[in-house]
Amino acid sequence: MTTIEEPIVIIDFGSPLNKVMRRKIRELNVYSMLVPENITAEEIKQLNPKGIILGASPASIYTDDAPKPDPKIFDLNLPKLGVCYGLQTITQFYGGVVENTRQNEFGIVEIEIENKNKLLKGLPTENTVHMSHGDRVYEAPEGFSVDAHSPGCPIAAISHEEQQIYGVQFHPEMEASKNGDDILRNFLYDICGCKPNWTMGNLLPQLIDDIRYQVGNDRVILPIGGGLQSTVLAVLLHQAIGEQMVGLFIDHGLFRKNEPEQVTNVLTDRFGLDLIYLDERETFLDKLEEFEKNIEKERAFMNQLINILQKELSQRENIVWYATDEIIDREKPNEQRENGISKPEEALQLRVLEPLKKLHFHELKELGKELRIPEYILNQQLFPETGLATRVKGKVTDHKTKILRESEAIVQAEIFHEGLEKDIYQYYALLLQEDPDFTAEQGSPNYPILIRMIEWKNSQQTKWSRIPYAVMEKISRRITNEVTDVSQVYFDITVNPIPDQ
Repeated sequence: MTTIEEPIVIIDFGSPLNKVMRRKIRELNVYSMLVPENITAEEIKQLNPKGIILGASPASIYTDDAPKPDPKIFDLNLPKLGVCYGLQTITQFYGGVVENTRQNEFGIVEIEIENKNKLLKGLPTENTVHMSHGDRVYEAPEGFSVDAHSPGCPIAAISHEEQQIYGVQFHPEMEASKNGDDILRNFLYDICGCKPNWTMGNLLPQLIDDIRYQVGNDRVILPIGGGLQSTVLAVLLHQAIGEQMVGLFIDHGLFRKNEPEQVTNVLTDRFGLDLIYLDERETFLDKLEEFEKNIEKERAFMNQLINILQKELSQRENIVWYATDEIIDREKPNEQRENGISKPEEALQLRVLEPLKKLHFHELKELGKELRIPEYILNQQLFPETGLATRVKGKVTDHKTKILRESEAIVQAEIFHEGLEKDIYQYYALLLQEDPDFTAEQGSPNYPILIRMIEWKNSQQTKWSRIPYAVMEKISRRITNEVTDVSQVYFDITVNPIPDQ
């Protein structure tokens, strides 16, 4: 068996920016992973890391419940980088002074580098960085040098080169830190000695070996839905274990336009998978039609999926594993449990096979390229596990899903026609509740369509996408002219929209 060796370990003290850091390091072709604040030094040693990053936190270091790492971590003979709260943690541990100041720094700030150590080498003396802090280092620990300052932060970076300990008050992982990538490269390559070998081309044979080792001679069941995730997983498992995988394409009637045909044709014709096709459109709609809230729909959907899988398992022998296509960007285990949503692998009492769990969505797409999955599949948007059900507001019916499916197809087609698909993170349609005024006037049901187009404002924030008005007009005109029973088309211009998962 092979394992991912020598990662950069990021101790997560609770800030969402730690996830940004994880992704940024991976984009620099080094494997990184988040670990909880209460991880022990011994547990970190078992991970065989090349270096440690003490991450950011929304907490003040002076609060009673401020997160603290295991003190023995500082005894590990590994390079360390403290970022924001991590810098303050290092300072406090080694006897320096951290103060709480009313002169907070948030946003873009200019810093001046005083000492171009190994971390800051090659950078200009004056740098634009992203700051986000209330506490600040007032006095560096004995033996540490002060390497940079800003107008509101007299100690913006420190280091102890002999012990390979570095700290910065700003966030090099953020796009606003113009030379942030150079700082991280210095830490990863020059200080930690990492090699830029975290690529999907290198990972693919390792994943295949790991799957074969883990599964052995057992059989694996995989429910294949629409979208990129399950397609990548199906092809990966087929390459790794061949006919030991039982692939079920369960048509629940909630896919995007032509999606069942596209996915099944690619998997069978191009990759030679022997799929079992199950037409469950009526059964899913029957289970969903009485529910209006999304959480109720998710619960009903998963229960029906489990019922189908239980029936299929009863007809087959020696299935030990349940394969799931979960990735980092779509982890929702606690939320699902709290809402009473069953997980199939638990209900079926099967062992869990989750080879994609360590990957971000952009890494999943790169893996798909390595597997030679067609471009039109790779360009698909993230799609809810429950399909169109949670994008239909109110009760789900066959007529409503048809309206939404056709409207969604128009949105997708026009975005691709205009060449905007790579500029927009998410673009999709929702079917809103029936408009009684239009229904009364027209004498038949009429539904508004809401269109969301979301792009990243920076590494942490989203914004609604400012596509050309002519494109918006064409989308609106096509939907109202071509899709039956659509009364109006709205565009969502909410500030900081939440991407659909």
